[in-house]
Amino acid sequence: MAFQKIGIIGKHRNPKVGDTVEETVELLAQAGFDIVLGAKTADSISCTDYPTAAIEDLGSQCDVVVAVGGDGNLLGAGRKLSLTDTPVVGINRGQLGFLTDTPG
Repeated sequence: MAFQKIGIIGKHRNPKVGDTVEETVELLAQAGFDIVLGAKTADSISCTDYPTAAIEDLGSQCDVVVAVGGDGNLLGAGRKLSLTDTPVVGINRGQLGFLTDTPG
């Protein structure tokens, strides 16, 4: 399966997550992917040129969702997106990183 539209969410209360989200958005956009930001995430970063959606709606709009944060952020995204069967990939910006093993 090829992914073209990528949803990106991040733990919006964590300042170091914002930098990782912005770098991820820039990298993926330069590679030609369509980006949709989680609405709360978009409110906390400077990337404002992208469409936004509630996390619950990202599953129906995107091919994959990238969750930037810790394991709790990844699990929360998985719960909200589980009914859509949308894959969720985690980028670790938390403390433990047991599930989100891709370093940010």
